[in-house]
Amino acid sequence: MSATTPAKESSFMADLRRFFRSMKQTRQQVLVRMPGWRTYGYPEDAITQAKNHWEYALLSLVAYAKAAAIKRAMTKLQLLPTSAEFVEKSRPDYTKLNFDPEDELIKAGWVCYNTFVDDRLDAAFKAAHLRLEVWMKKDSSALAVAFGGTVATSLRDWQANLRWILPKLPGRPDEYTVCVTKFVPGFLAALEKESLEKPPVIYSTGHSLGGGLAQQFAYALPDQLAQQGLSLPRVIQVYAFDTSPVTGFYSLEEAIRAQNAKGLQTDRVFERGEVLAFLRAVLALVRPPSRINPAIRTVRYNFLGRVWPIHAHNISLLAQALYDATHVSQPSPPRPPSS
Repeated sequence: MSATTPAKESSFMADLRRFFRSMKQTRQQVLVRMPGWRTYGYPEDAITQAKNHWEYALLSLVAYAKAAAIKRAMTKLQLLPTSAEFVEKSRPDYTKLNFDPEDELIKAGWVCYNTFVDDRLDAAFKAAHLRLEVWMKKDSSALAVAFGGTVATSLRDWQANLRWILPKLPGRPDEYTVCVTKFVPGFLAALEKESLEKPPVIYSTGHSLGGGLAQQFAYALPDQLAQQGLSLPRVIQVYAFDTSPVTGFYSLEEAIRAQNAKGLQTDRVFERGEVLAFLRAVLALVRPPSRINPAIRTVRYNFLGRVWPIHAHNISLLAQALYDATHVSQPSPPRPPSS
């Protein structure tokens, strides 16, 4: 529990007081719903939580932006990855931000690793529209897997988002299925080849659909070295931004998901009023987020004030606001994108 988050008062009137106070949340405040709670605690300074979230918001943004830029270079510009222009033209356009997220991640000690995705995996990912990146701290102490979010025009993304209600298509596995059947074993094999002196602490992160995939990845790692008396590292923390409520939890074998959920911490981070917030809030009332194994916190910011729900779902705006809150002395509120 955050040192600034008071212990929960267990009474109906206390819940009611917290609810009405949450309606008055300012742009400088953050609300936290602790694991197992149905309501938020009392407001606290947004910076206290933003310090934990900004790097992972940038990782989630970059995973989305780089994949979109590469696709644009290959399809609209008809450039080959081997061409001289490709490196320049496939770089994301970050001019709407007041910083370069890739540069800031490098300054924070992160390095992007391409060795975790080979050509065979890349083909499977492209077929399902699964986009992800693996970053590691320079001292190999931590590793983060960042998943790209929903592209509104991608039918494969909507197949994944609506997997609860859509029938499974033969020969057309969705992104959640490809993540488990292709990426997880490939990730473990690549991690073993790295021959690190000390297994890194593993984080997973993503925005929207990417947030759901980040949670499923955390639940899906098999302990394939158990027979040798060794244990593979587990994801210890998930940072899911404006996340889809779909996590693929029940599509995994119970033994697998249970061993991965043990001790797992998850932050579901979002901007107030974003388009998926209402759906998650209804689900939380019916079934509060897990108190333990995994312990799921909900963290609500209000950087944008009152904007359209689609605008509030924008990872660029949330990443910009989290960065400004932790790096700029007097940040101005992010402006919603023009319609």
